[in-house]
Amino acid sequence: TSSVVFVTTGTGGASIHALTYSDAYIYFKKQLRSVKDEFGKIDGILFHQGEANHQRKLGSSEYESDFLTLLSNIRKLTDAPVYLSQASLCQSKPDELLLEIQDKLIKEHKGVLRGPNSDLLFDPKFRLPDYCHFSNAGLDELSRMWFRHSLIDS
Repeated sequence: TSSVVFVTTGTGGASIHALTYSDAYIYFKKQLRSVKDEFGKIDGILFHQGEANHQRKLGSSEYESDFLTLLSNIRKLTDAPVYLSQASLCQSKPDELLLEIQDKLIKEHKGVLRGPNSDLLFDPKFRLPDYCHFSNAGLDELSRMWFRHSLIDS
């Protein structure tokens, strides 16, 4: 039989910098080690982050360098592919610069693969009133996007 194990290590509202250099990374690293110890391997990391780095919030100026530091740290623990979703929509329109940076990371770095573009979930029914975080309907649809994406990728 085949099984899939998901481990959530999310930190709501965190910037890529916080996920790379704070307690959020320590927790992430601990979870990766725990999964590897329990199951012997990690097949993939689904990475969805970006909204906090929208130009209208914290900005994307350090996104690429912070992500590459995070990726380097991940590589010390596993060579599993990192599926990077494109995510920028928060309180307004998508951040085209941030989407370009995420696209560049996917295209230029081995082991960084394309995840779904969650900015396509712009209909208000998919978002909470802050128009940044996902509603239940948005989370359901994002899950479907990840699933459809995994079928294409395999």
